[in-house]
Amino acid sequence: MKATSSKNSSVPAVALEGEKDLRAAVAEVVTEHKKTRKPMAVWYDGKAVLMSPDKAVSVMRESRTAYSAKRM
Repeated sequence: MKATSSKNSSVPAVALEGEKDLRAAVAEVVTEHKKTRKPMAVWYDGKAVLMSPDKAVSVMRESRTAYSAKRM
């Protein structure tokens, strides 16, 4: 296994690489849904729901901020 990242010494480099790839994949899906104006399935308030790509992006940003605040 690769050494851990110097920035996040407790997180293995393979995990950081996987997260980077996952974020890229999500960005690609969001872009495609915005182009086609198709709703996206997202996990929201404990349920899977369909919402517009623009709304989904704002919800993801809100939940990421809330999650980051809880972790600290």
